[in-house]
Amino acid sequence: MKFFSLFSFTFCLLIFISSCKSSREQAQEDGSKVDFVVQETPEILSVNFSLKSNDSINMISSIKNFGRLRGESDSKSEPSEGDLIISFLNESNTVCTQTILQNPLVKRLEYSETDDISTLSSKTVELDSVEFFVRVQYDPCFKHIKVGKFTEDKIIDIKVFRFF
Repeated sequence: MKFFSLFSFTFCLLIFISSCKSSREQAQEDGSKVDFVVQETPEILSVNFSLKSNDSINMISSIKNFGRLRGESDSKSEPSEGDLIISFLNESNTVCTQTILQNPLVKRLEYSETDDISTLSSKTVELDSVEFFVRVQYDPCFKHIKVGKFTEDKIIDIKVFRFF
């Protein structure tokens, strides 16, 4: 009896599954056209740079990863003396997006002069060279990366990199 009930249950299950049609099969029987929409997965672009105090800059690497940047951008709204302006340009050199970075050669360090960690001191150090990175939400219009330096209310272009 046990075998018969198991057999009948399996038989009914197979009939039920085979009678179900996918929406694609149903649409094709109706003669209507089936369109599938593929959603693009957002990507994050990370670009690594190396900068020297004589404004020599090199792009070390760039990588795209799937994902979406969370939160607000770390970019400043107004540049100050020595800040870098990183512009992502399209084929016709129109700005797709732009970000402002505090001068990466200037670092503020906090330290304790004694063993008492309740009192901290700080000082600003100017570096000869530094490696840094920029992360932005990737856009297919990115073809060039232009790096500029803000000085005395104007932007001096340092270098333009061909991208992809």
